[in-house]
Order: sequence, then C-alpha cells, then structure tokens
Amino acid sequence: MTRQSGSQSSRAVGVAPVVRVVAPLQLLAQAIPIALRSRGLVVVVDPDGSGGLGQQFPQVLLLINDLASPNDVRNSRRTISASGCPVLVLTSRERDLYWGPLLAAGAARVLPATASIDEVEAAIRGVWDDPEPTESEEHARLIREWQRFRCEHHEFTARMSLLSSPERTVLTGLCGGFGIAELAAELGVAETMVRSEVKSMLRKLSVRSQLAAVALVRRHGCPIMSALTLAGMPGEGQPGSAQPRVAP
Repeated sequence: MTRQSGSQSSRAVGVAPVVRVVAPLQLLAQAIPIALRSRGLVVVVDPDGSGGLGQQFPQVLLLINDLASPNDVRNSRRTISASGCPVLVLTSRERDLYWGPLLAAGAARVLPATASIDEVEAAIRGVWDDPEPTESEEHARLIREWQRFRCEHHEFTARMSLLSSPERTVLTGLCGGFGIAELAAELGVAETMVRSEVKSMLRKLSVRSQLAAVALVRRHGCPIMSALTLAGMPGEGQPGSAQPRVAP
C-alpha cells in the first residue's frame, strides 16, 4: 500500500495546509467547510474532486462520502489514489468491508460521520503533521480483511464459472428459499434430477451442504464486488490466478 503525502518543501514549520473538501452531498459540502473555517483553516470546496490545487499548495484532502453504493467506493478509491496528498475520509457508513478498500488505496484515516468537528480538525492536523503514521491495529485489520476477502472472492468467482446453466438455476433457487421439491415442480423436472444438480454444484463450489452454498453466495454476492472488480483496482495487484481444484 502506498501512502499519499504532500510536497516536502511545503511542510514548513507553522504552515497550515489548505483543506480541499470533496463532498458530492451539497449540505455537507457547505456545513463542514464553514465549521472548519471557523477554526482558522483555509478550506476549498471541490464537490466532484476535479479541481486539484496543484502540488505547490500544501493540502489535505477531506473526502466526505456516505459510501451508499459500490460505485461510491470505487470513485472514492480513484480520488484517493490520484490525490497526491494526505487523505482523510469522513463517512456515514459503519466500519465494515467498505472501509478496507479506502485504507488500502492510501487514505490516512477514515472517520465516522458521527465524529465531532473537534475530532475532524484534530485528524486533519494529525495527517498533515504525520502523513505516514504507524498503522493502528484496527487500521491494519481492516486492510487485511479486505485483502483476504478479495482473494476469497477471486476463488469464488473461479468456482462459479465452473457451474453449468442448470446448476446455476438450482443454486439461484436455493438462494431464493426454494426446497428440492419446490424447485423440481417449478422447473418441471424430477426431484432426482434436481438432487443430482445440487450434488454436482456443491462439489464444484467445494462446500458440503446447501446451506453452506447459500451462505457462500450471499457473502460473495456482496454488492461491493459488482463495482470493485478484481482486475485493475488502483493501488493493488491482482490476486493469485490459479484455477480452482475440484474434487473428482
């Protein structure tokens, strides 16, 4: 992971950074800058992140995003990776899998939207004074969880590609709450055929039960992965591409 840092020449003692606020939500884009300016900070509002100040300005980027969708996470990662300065993220999203990708992209810190303006100001000054702080245990854990999930998802995607069309149909039905008998009636086939498809599907997914297969799909059907594709994510390499081994 590469940390973002400002120009070393601009870090003169006593020089405060310009805070560039990137906030798609207009209400936050107005309220937070006003509060920060009342603390003596110079704030520039850049709603969509397209108005960079240039490296001649000492700056900290404050990215405010509720991370409501996978696209929000993807776009936030791009903003962080292209920032060229310390980045602080403020989000209403609870601490979960969505935080890890931002930290892995180089965000110095992620704060919940419930943080007070005192905490936000302290965090801004903190990442400016030390843009490459020692990672906290929680910070490192969130990144590890994200990296582990990416590797697991890569394996899951490879295994899903092995399923035949009938096996995918059966798996979709199981995820929808259908039982074997209901699926057979719905598909107009014998229960023995459905059971055969289930057995083959479980073997290819390397799980032992229908419940385990459904749990696997629900975990990796997480909407974040529909936008954060495994290839080409900024700041990270491709997980191992070994083909899954399926038991005979």
